[in-house]
Amino acid sequence: LEKMIIEQSWAAAYISQWSLSRLIKPSVEYAKILNLDFKSACNLWLNCAGTRILLDLCGLCFSKFDETEIQRFIYDLENVFADNRPNFDWCVAHLSSLFPLKFISNILRMPSMLTPAFINSTVTVLEYLSNASEKSLKILLKELIDEALDGDEMRSKDYIPNLIQLSSKSETYSQAILNVFLYYMDLNPKKFIEKLQRQVISRPLDYNPERLQNILPELILRTKQNGTKLILMLTETFESNLWCMELVELVLVELESMVASGRSCTLFDDIRKESTWKYLWRGCMSNRLILQQTAVRMILTASNDKNSILFYKTIEELMVKNTIT
Repeated sequence: LEKMIIEQSWAAAYISQWSLSRLIKPSVEYAKILNLDFKSACNLWLNCAGTRILLDLCGLCFSKFDETEIQRFIYDLENVFADNRPNFDWCVAHLSSLFPLKFISNILRMPSMLTPAFINSTVTVLEYLSNASEKSLKILLKELIDEALDGDEMRSKDYIPNLIQLSSKSETYSQAILNVFLYYMDLNPKKFIEKLQRQVISRPLDYNPERLQNILPELILRTKQNGTKLILMLTETFESNLWCMELVELVLVELESMVASGRSCTLFDDIRKESTWKYLWRGCMSNRLILQQTAVRMILTASNDKNSILFYKTIEELMVKNTIT
C-alpha cells in the first residue's frame, strides 16, 4: 500500500478512506468492553502494530493530497469525529495533528461541536492539539472575532459564544481567548461588547444571557494574567451598561468570598503582581467614582496581614502623587 501511494498518487484518496474505516471498527466495537479514557485509549491503540500502520498510511496519503483532497479528508475526519465520539477521540486527535490549526479553526466555527453532547470530546481533542504555536493560535482567534464583528452575520453569529463556551471548559484555551478578547476591548470596546451581547442572546444552544453571567465570572476568576486589567476596563468603559456592571459585581463578590474562605484564586494572584498595580493606582486616582471604588475594593480584598504590601504601596503612591482623590 505504501508503494502504491508513493508511485500512484491517485490511490491516496481511496487508501486513506479505507484506512480510516478500518481504524473506526475496533475503536467502536471494543469501546464498551474496554471502557478506556482518552489517555488510556491513546496508549493502547498507538502501541498496537495494526493501528500504527493504518495511522501511518493516513499520514502518507495526506502528504500526497492536493488542496481539494485535503479539504475532503478534513471533512471526512470531522464527520467521523461527530459520529463516533468519544470512542474515536484518540484517532481524531492523532490525525488532526497533521493540520492542527485548520482543524481547530473548523471546529470553532461549528456550534454543534460545542453543545453539551460534544463539548467533552471537543475539548479533549483541541487540548491535544494545543501545542500549536501561541502566535498562530492568537492569529486564528483574531480571524474568528474579525469575522464575528465584521463578517456575514448568519455565518459568524456563533463564533464569540463558541469561544466563551470553550474557555469555560478548557484551562488550556481560556487564557488565550481572554487575551484576544482584551485586544478587541482595547481596540473598539463598545462594538465588541454590543456584538457579544447580541450573539449570546440570539444563540439557541445550551446557554442564554443568564447562563453567560455564570460562565464569564468563572472565566475571569481563573485567568492567570490581565484579569485585573479587564475588570477595570469594563468598569471604566461601561459604567452605564447594567449588564457589564452586574458582571463586574459578580466577579468582585465571588473574589471576596474566595479570599475570605481561604480558597485559591488566580485573579487574586494577578492583583498581587506588581505589574498590575499601575492599573489599580490609576483607577484609585480617577475622578470617575465607580472606577475608583472598584480599584480600591480590589486592593482591599487583596490586602491582609500576610499580604499587606499592596495596601501600603498604594497609600505611598497616593501621597507621592499628592492627589485630592
